[in-house]
Amino acid sequence: MEEEMKGKKISVSVVLLIIAIIVIVVMGIFMSKLYKDKTNAEEIVLDASEQIIQSNEKIATLQGTIDDVSDVINNSKSETTTTDNKTMSADERYKSYINGLKNSLKTIIEYGNSSLDELVGETDITYNSENLQVVGVEIVSLKNNGDVYVQLSKDSYLGKKHGTEYKIGSNIVKIGVTDYGQDSEMIYMINDEGKFYYCKLNVESADSSTNSLEFKEITKLKNIINVENIYVNASEANLPFAVDIEGKLFNIDELI
Repeated sequence: MEEEMKGKKISVSVVLLIIAIIVIVVMGIFMSKLYKDKTNAEEIVLDASEQIIQSNEKIATLQGTIDDVSDVINNSKSETTTTDNKTMSADERYKSYINGLKNSLKTIIEYGNSSLDELVGETDITYNSENLQVVGVEIVSLKNNGDVYVQLSKDSYLGKKHGTEYKIGSNIVKIGVTDYGQDSEMIYMINDEGKFYYCKLNVESADSSTNSLEFKEITKLKNIINVENIYVNASEANLPFAVDIEGKLFNIDELI
């Protein structure tokens, strides 16, 4: 009986031992597989990281190439512009300036009835002067097509001679009115070739028969873009100076 019990105990122990061995083997296989999977995953991550690093290096290299090309292009443009500016004559620079001015004037005048009405006031660019009104010149206006008209008082000497509206210029890009001496006003016009025209009017009397709306050209002035009134100490007065495309000043009084 005791031997039989011992035999059963041994059998149970053997079975448990076999089960334990099987569990250990299974666990070993599972752990080995888990380790391999982990290793493979780490290798995949490492490969991906290396590819990302290589891609970033390629992007950086490509960006550097793009920057170099852009620098070359920009330097070339800058050199070309500088060369063009140096080689362009005053006449060519004036043509470039006048084309831009014409487009700007056209835009301003065309918007005269719109939102710019408060700035422009009318569909024309106009000038007036209290002194000129004394001799019947009420308004000097530059039209969109470059024509210049004066509106004259019908009761004035000039109004009776020319009518209430009189054309005084064509192909004009700038007009203006400025004081000239103590008793005179000067109306000036600059055309699209930079030529300067002027007309002096005596404003002492409304019935002055010496006044005329005949404009004269100052042939010594070329590529004129503006007129500035500048105080001259020697004369103790503001004098009109013509400004050309080069920025040079010309005393109009000395050229008339």
